Amino acid sequence: MSRLLRKLSFKYEFLQLELEETEENADEYLTEFNKYFGKYFIDQQAEKWINEETGEIRDKPPGEEEQKKREAKHPKLKKLYKKLSTYMHPDKGGTDDDFARLKNAYDKNDLFGLMQLATENEVNVELEENDVELAEKSILRIQNSIQNHRNTLSWNYVTGDKKKKLQVIKMLEMQLKIKIDEKDYPKELR
Repeated sequence: MSRLLRKLSFKYEFLQLELEETEENADEYLTEFNKYFGKYFIDQQAEKWINEETGEIRDKPPGEEEQKKREAKHPKLKKLYKKLSTYMHPDKGGTDDDFARLKNAYDKNDLFGLMQLATENEVNVELEENDVELAEKSILRIQNSIQNHRNTLSWNYVTGDKKKKLQVIKMLEMQLKIKIDEKDYPKELR
């Protein structure tokens, strides 16, 4: 493996850890944010599902995800997916969880995710110089996911100072076209 691909591999590993931490923080921040402002998101005319544990509010029941437009798969990803599925498919001795991880990595066009699964299953796969573009796309996907979490109102509210929190509340009022009652503000903002 070239030095560039090794560097990209380390960057991917670092970003995976960063994403895990960001997702954990985002869940905590959403719960805190919803304690104060979650009720303002609920449209009385529409049915909503609220996860009591996390505070997440959804328009659709859990598991009823929208179908995403599928991207054309790179031949290297297809080949690696097919090779790994012969080891990881539940009918071939794999577990449902492992196969779900494989499918998830493939659906996301995640070269490094597939490479990790190959390593775990002792499947020999070499990265080549022309795989740099695929590797960079895997990294960019993680970076975008991290940034999307950090751009949410709940993230900005919880991590912000008093001024930033008041800005988030004003933004929330503008987006929802409502006035948030000051009695719903946390004590430090009243």
